[in-house]
Amino acid sequence: MVISDSGVQFADASLQSKAVPTPIYGCRAWCTFDGTLTGTNAPSAGGNVTSVTRNSAGNYTVNFTTALPAANSSVSVACNGSGAGGIPYSGVTSISTASVTVVTANGGSYVDSSLVTVIVIR
Repeated sequence: MVISDSGVQFADASLQSKAVPTPIYGCRAWCTFDGTLTGTNAPSAGGNVTSVTRNSAGNYTVNFTTALPAANSSVSVACNGSGAGGIPYSGVTSISTASVTVVTANGGSYVDSSLVTVIVIR
């Protein structure tokens, strides 16, 4: 099976007529990283991500290997709890074709998280 912007192509032609009636959208980039590391680092694991830059406490830029076709993608971010008390929070502050900037917070303040996951879908 090959998934592209134009749809799904099956290697077995007999499956093509049984294709799903709705489009399938793929993961354009994903990664997990340790947000406590300073500077620019490789992700712990990932696809289409060259590096993650810690801009400041709880603020990170995830850089893509291959640019996205457009900036209007969907980004999901999750983090583990950090610091004393509060509820862990993660979010997206900007999306471009080359990178996405995400934040992690706890108790209303940006804090580093030792485990951050990012998924980009388009």
